[in-house]
Amino acid sequence: MKTGDRVMSLPVIQEIVPSGSLGTVQEVYSDGWGVVKFDDGIRLLIKLNKNFVVVKE
Repeated sequence: MKTGDRVMSLPVIQEIVPSGSLGTVQEVYSDGWGVVKFDDGIRLLIKLNKNFVVVKE
């Protein structure tokens, strides 16, 4: 994933945000973590690859 990608959350993090929540990757770090800003305004520092899929809108 890269900065600017639109992503959808996977069920594995549904305790944090509802499954299928859409957001935009704002920052990506070399260790696989990054910051995602969801469409509802929540910003989250989280492991990217196992918790999100890139979507085309």
